[in-house]
Amino acid sequence: MATKPLAKARGLRRKYGDHLLTALALVLALYMFVFAPLHAMGFFVFHGFITFALFGIIGAMVQIADRPTALYTMAIGLGANGAVLFLHLFYPPWPYNLYIMAAAWLGISIAFGEVVAEAVFRRGRVTYHRIIGAILLYLLIALAFATLYMFVGMLIPDAFKGITFADDWGVGSAAVYLSLVTLTSTGYGDIVAVHPIARSLCNIESIIGQLYPATLLARLVTLELSQSSLAEKTVAVPSNAPGSPATNSAARGGVTPSFVDGIRQLRRDHGDWLLTLLAGLLALYMFVFASLHSSGVFEFHGFTIVTLFAMIAAMLVISDHRVALAIMSVGVIANVAVLVLRLLYKPSVFNIVAMSGGWLAIAIALGAVVANAVFERGRVTYHRIIGAILLYLLIGLGFGTLFVFLGLSFPDAFKGISFADDSALASSVYYLSFVTLTSTGFGDIIPVHPLARSLCNMESVVGQLFPATLLARLVALELRDQGP
Repeated sequence: MATKPLAKARGLRRKYGDHLLTALALVLALYMFVFAPLHAMGFFVFHGFITFALFGIIGAMVQIADRPTALYTMAIGLGANGAVLFLHLFYPPWPYNLYIMAAAWLGISIAFGEVVAEAVFRRGRVTYHRIIGAILLYLLIALAFATLYMFVGMLIPDAFKGITFADDWGVGSAAVYLSLVTLTSTGYGDIVAVHPIARSLCNIESIIGQLYPATLLARLVTLELSQSSLAEKTVAVPSNAPGSPATNSAARGGVTPSFVDGIRQLRRDHGDWLLTLLAGLLALYMFVFASLHSSGVFEFHGFTIVTLFAMIAAMLVISDHRVALAIMSVGVIANVAVLVLRLLYKPSVFNIVAMSGGWLAIAIALGAVVANAVFERGRVTYHRIIGAILLYLLIGLGFGTLFVFLGLSFPDAFKGISFADDSALASSVYYLSFVTLTSTGFGDIIPVHPLARSLCNMESVVGQLFPATLLARLVALELRDQGP
């Protein structure tokens, strides 16, 4: 009878193990980028959400792996988190709270990382969920180093400049920010390692951050190649077999072409080519029109509107997703409205909100359509690779609009940029976004608020892992297209 629960867990592991990697990545991302900064702002209720998230992680780990040691370590970490929450709520600050919290999260990240690494790098088909699992492993590395920075900062008070390791609500969020800024090589310069041990620890993390994408890519490609070689031994079903899609579609015949059929024919013939066109249009707006507009050449706002209409026309051909097309249209209407308001009325915060909301809608809608076109099954063409670059630009655009909303909500969220309704705002925001996404980190614009730091961390992680995960996915698509 005792073997029945184990057999059931193993059955669930085979069926849902990969899906749970995505769920776990979402839970950890919520903790690191949402709960931790809100907790640092004084919303203490989110410590309870963190505890419930840990319960969910343990439950998922039971399904992913049958490693008792890892589960016991996770359970001890959960108990330590509950104890620290109790001490924070009912007793004055105690220096050992930080030691308990840091030790708990270090144990969680190591045990959790071991289970996730085994699930991601085991033999078999490289799925979307396993790629997300690799991102989860990257976040766990950052979490482990954040706890090590806390230990060094508590033992050596002057080890870091720009951060204080005291028993308050903000130290965890600040340590995670420092870790991710180091792992992604962003390096804004607002927090600096001073002590030799702190510098060595930062060097180790930055080296791991540089080498992780390459080693991840090599391993995933190797797994996909080995899986493809096994698939070659299987017998392929003929494409003209009875009941196949090709036979059924040929049997229909005699359908009169319509406007919709014409659009679908254009999609088959020129869909990939339009990805390159869209990438060129968006690059023109972000790196030419926005910069000229910020320099006082206001005529280029009209070129922006024309570019947006061209994007809608291209979207209509690439995808027949009506919701995405409607959202894109709302974004264009918002841009036109702001152009009219700026010509007829004085500057207003409403203009910034409407413009940012419009471009966020465009980034989400166009991003969904482009991602579907780039990662669908089939031959990986030159235009689909350019489409992946377009998706990268849309990520930068989306985060740029989020920076605007955050800067309007918290005036001191960023240092070095002013969120006013002027012609230079768009160019400055895109500069900040791409400096973060590409891990350039000049240090002239710095996130100060916990939410701003978390948003920058999130973008830098996406920017660091996007090339490797993209290449792994494209290689997998190409290998499957060449398979039997």
